[in-house]
Amino acid sequence: MIVRDEAGMIERCLGSVREIVDEMIIVDTGSTDGTVALCESFGAAVFPFAWREDFSQARNDGLDKATGDWILVLDADDEIGENDRGRIRPLMDNGKADAYHFITENWVGDGDNPSVLNYAQLRMFRNRPEFRYEGAIHERMPSVSRVGSLMVPIRVIHRGYLDDVVARKRKIERNMGILKQELEHSQNDPALLFYMGNELLRANRLREALPYFTQAAQALALPSNAACWLPELPSKHAFCLWHTGDPQAALEVLEKALQKTPEYTDLRLQMGSILLEQRAFNQARQAFATCLEFGETPAHFPSQAGSGTFVPSFFLGMMRLEEGDIDVAARHFQHSMEMNLDYKPALAQLCLCHWLRRDYAAARQLLAEVEAAAADPAWIRFLSHLNEALMTKTMTADLCEERRLPALLHSLAALAGFGHTAEVAQLVLQLPNRGMETVRQEAWSYERLAGFWLNAIRCLQEV
Repeated sequence: MIVRDEAGMIERCLGSVREIVDEMIIVDTGSTDGTVALCESFGAAVFPFAWREDFSQARNDGLDKATGDWILVLDADDEIGENDRGRIRPLMDNGKADAYHFITENWVGDGDNPSVLNYAQLRMFRNRPEFRYEGAIHERMPSVSRVGSLMVPIRVIHRGYLDDVVARKRKIERNMGILKQELEHSQNDPALLFYMGNELLRANRLREALPYFTQAAQALALPSNAACWLPELPSKHAFCLWHTGDPQAALEVLEKALQKTPEYTDLRLQMGSILLEQRAFNQARQAFATCLEFGETPAHFPSQAGSGTFVPSFFLGMMRLEEGDIDVAARHFQHSMEMNLDYKPALAQLCLCHWLRRDYAAARQLLAEVEAAAADPAWIRFLSHLNEALMTKTMTADLCEERRLPALLHSLAALAGFGHTAEVAQLVLQLPNRGMETVRQEAWSYERLAGFWLNAIRCLQEV
């Protein structure tokens, strides 16, 4: 692996492979934070390397130093899942392939509640001199594609795209600097154009990203680029079109892509989301139902976890809730939870259905049932305390914790939107000053806030 200042991550990574590998080859590009000493404490051989804005050069330097028959490639923010560690060494002996793709489970966004994106990635291959990386960034190994590889359901957890990691390591700025240099030499390379657009998208610079995705799509259509595979391009292109004010063009991009890859469920999920925002409920409902029919996207496509299972079920519930059919909405949320017990949005909305019916006992029973198996019991306790607050009309201090405040306000806003203004008003009046400031700045528009307060004052006067 290549490392630089990874003291906060490296122990988890090396610990996950300590019992698997025979040697650890670490290419260090200038660490100053104790990374080298930590690596050496695991018995790793650490080799300094002068960084030249080229990931392939650094990777290949490490490959030149490896003595094993097989190579396992990781990054410092990777971790082999505990249940998969025993499945790696047997791959060397089955004689079925010279290279293997594993499933990289990318954790994206907030570390407390990340989204999961799955991506097949070359991770293990025979130690052969012809197996070397190319490309300064998003490095690839064309020689492997010529001999063939197998994809196996071994998962590598990757935390490098969590918001705090991206910000701390300034990854976007670094990657864009390298891509600009590469594009000076290959202006019409669809992969480089896509990667540049993707970095701008990650930086929330959508209007700047859009031309790169458009150019990448045009370049990809040329016969000379027929071998280039960029399955995420239609989704990212459509996302930028959608969020820069052209949802119809976004739908057209997705529809065209689905004609070529109808099994790519994520594209249908995105179509449903656009149609839902446009309140085209019948079309959106059909898109989400089709997601459930197709099921999860095949593993060789980059995919959001749950695109063919618990996520479309959740959206079907949201539409039914919007239409006022609480009972059917609750069934969709229940179905979503059955497919993923730790999908927090479905649990929160199922609780909301109980609260809208003022069935606090049912909410209490639901939360008691899931708490033991939940990956985040603190979240369950928060919902339990909110349930008690709604029942007793008394706000508890822990509900106003800064990290829980957005979820609290979202729940209160939903209840107020369904006419439970009096109960919500009594709780909002108990919020501390900083909570009120969050309501004013973030939770609702000024129009909605003004209407809420008028209703709240009226209801309190009646009480």
